[in-house]
This record gives sequence, C-alpha cells and structure tokens, in this order.
Amino acid sequence: MRLPSNQIPGKEAVKISRKENNIGKYVQQERRKKGITQEKLAEYTGISWSAISRFETGQSMLSVERLLKIVEALDIGIEAVFCDYVKIVPDMENETTREILKLINGCDDREKQYLLESLRVRLECIRGTMYRGHGLKRE
Repeated sequence: MRLPSNQIPGKEAVKISRKENNIGKYVQQERRKKGITQEKLAEYTGISWSAISRFETGQSMLSVERLLKIVEALDIGIEAVFCDYVKIVPDMENETTREILKLINGCDDREKQYLLESLRVRLECIRGTMYRGHGLKRE
C-alpha cells in the first residue's frame, strides 16, 4: 500500500485543474497544426478518439503510457508537453548568467521585449560570423 503523494513528507501533490488542461490543449494544437484528425491519431496510437477528445477538452487525463504514444505519433518532444509545469533554473554558478539576469530583472516588460528581439538579431549575426569566418558548417 502506498501513501498518497500529499501525505509523503517533503512531497507536495501537483494538482492540474481540468479547466486549465494545458497539456491537452497543447496536444490538440500540435495535432491540428499537422493536419491530423482525432480519428487518425486514435488509429496511430490505439487510443480511442473519444478518449483523445476528452483529454484535449480537459474532461479527463491520460496515463503517461498513453501520452507517450501521442507525443511519438505527433513527433513532439515530451518536454514540450510539460513545459508549463517544469521550472527551468538558469546556471547561477556562471558569472555572465548572473550579470545578465541582474540586468533583465531591472527592466520593465517593454524593455524586456526589446532586449529579446535585439538578442535574437545579435545572436544570428554572431553565429553567422562565427561559422563563415572559420569555414564551419552549422548543424
């Protein structure tokens, strides 16, 4: 017999509201993007189309096994499915990362958006120069 996760010391239960089923919505969005119907996805995965429909609309959840079948059929990474639930922690040991985060934390939303757009452009320039100048090919 196992204890429910909310009764295990040091373990907090993760609750996902059925109304906020971001995983199901994400799967639905990816399925539609690829032009796959629920019926076709059901055929690919062996999961009934009604179960897929209930999952996408937040009426039910799927087992991990079934979810893995769906992400494989849609050719999407499992990490993308859970991105709203996984907190990515930057490498705070790196001095440059700490300095960048300090600067960003002092910005308002408009400034952050501007920095993001500028950073994307600069990275493309840097990476393009890096590869052209050394005869390297990008992967």
